Amino acid sequence: MNTALTLLSALLLSSLAACSGEPFSIGGLQCEMRVNPVGVDVERPRFRWIMEAELRGQRQTAYQLLVTTDKAALEQGVGDCWDSGQIPSDQSVAVVYAGKPLTSGRQYWWKVRPYGRIISNWKREGDTVSLEITIPPNTTATVFVPAKDMASVLDGGNATDKARDVRFLRMQDGAAVYAVGSGCHQFSTSRKEAP
Repeated sequence: MNTALTLLSALLLSSLAACSGEPFSIGGLQCEMRVNPVGVDVERPRFRWIMEAELRGQRQTAYQLLVTTDKAALEQGVGDCWDSGQIPSDQSVAVVYAGKPLTSGRQYWWKVRPYGRIISNWKREGDTVSLEITIPPNTTATVFVPAKDMASVLDGGNATDKARDVRFLRMQDGAAVYAVGSGCHQFSTSRKEAP
């Protein structure tokens, strides 16, 4: 059976360098080895994407693929034809469509959500503790920052209550505990007591 499909790619992405935004971005989107094909002649098309990372050691550890007939729904993270769910895999070539049967002559949109590794580094100089943590897209983390109180913790030189995707949870065992969203965060705190 020769089925002609129209598949257009749409991707929601943030592509900023490490520690200035997202740790990696996705590019090179293809369906059946073509960029934005007008039609494909297979019932189960294959998808391909390239992960571009500026941070050493960052790689895709999982993905979620969405395919829809409604571009607005795609932007809301809804795939009415296929939502693969989070697939633990570094595969990004020849990922085979596994959703509802596609209809000839209909337009479809797709996007991929990458997942990756959380990377952290810390150092202590005198009374100052610095923690740099990179959290990949579509991922959150609970971060413990050694601190006497929440007010002594900064992210990128700003108070944490003003930081993007940083939410204070509690103080626990000499640490300020935060829920942190994707991106690169540079926490610092001074353990020095005020005079």
